[in-house]
Amino acid sequence: MKHLSVFLLSLVSVAAFAQWSNSGLAPGSTNTGFNRVPASVTQSLDTSTITALNSVACPADNDSYMRRFDLTVDGITTSFNVESIDFGIETATALGLTVNLYTIPKASPLTFANLTLIGTAPFAATAAQSATVQNAPVIGLVADPMTVDLVVEIFAPDFTNGATFFVGSNAGGQTAPSYLASAGCGAAEPTDTAVLGFPGMHVIMVVNGDILATIPTLGEWGLLTFVFLLMASAIVIMRKRRLAVA
Repeated sequence: MKHLSVFLLSLVSVAAFAQWSNSGLAPGSTNTGFNRVPASVTQSLDTSTITALNSVACPADNDSYMRRFDLTVDGITTSFNVESIDFGIETATALGLTVNLYTIPKASPLTFANLTLIGTAPFAATAAQSATVQNAPVIGLVADPMTVDLVVEIFAPDFTNGATFFVGSNAGGQTAPSYLASAGCGAAEPTDTAVLGFPGMHVIMVVNGDILATIPTLGEWGLLTFVFLLMASAIVIMRKRRLAVA
C-alpha cells in the first residue's frame, strides 16, 4: 500500500506538471498561444472584374463604401485577426483613403452609432491604380464572431480634398449587400446600394486574416496522454490488490 501511495503521489505531481509546457520557440520569439489558420472572406462572386462607370460617388460630400461580414457564414466561429483588405478601384486621382475595421452586435442595424472601431490604416490611392484591385494592410481583432459581425469601410474624403475616387465594382453577384454612406446625397447612414438605385454596384472586397484557436502544444498532449496511462495503470493495480485480499 505504501508503494501505491508513492505511485499516486507521483501521478499527482505529473498531472500538475502537465499544466506547463515549453513553447519550443527560439529565444526572443513570442508565443501567442494561438493556432493561426490563414483565411480570406468575401461576399463578391467576382473579385477581379472592375466594370467602368459602374460605381457612384457623391459630388457634394465624402463617401464611405462598406460591407458587413457575418464571419460564421464562412465557418469562422473563433477569434479572427484581420491583416489586410483587398478592394477594387474603378478610378481615382491622388487621394489619401482610410480603411476602417469595426465590429457591430449581430442584432444591431448598420448605423455609425452601433460601430466599434477595432482597426484603422491609411491608404494612398493614385491615378495609376485605376482599374486595379489593391491590397491595404490593416489590423483588427474580431474576438467573438458568434456575437458580433465585422464591418469594413473604405473612406474616401474626395469632396473635401477636391479629388476623385470611385470604388471598384461589378454586377457579377454578391452574397450580401454593398453599402454606401454620404450625407450630402441623402445617405447619412450606410445604405444598401440597391436601395439607393444602383442594384448592379457590387463592391469588390476581400478580407484577409487568420482564424485563431487555442490548442494544447505537442508537449501538453504528450503529458496528458502519459497521465491518462498512469491513471489507468493505477486503477488496474488497485483492482488486482482488492481481488487478492478478497
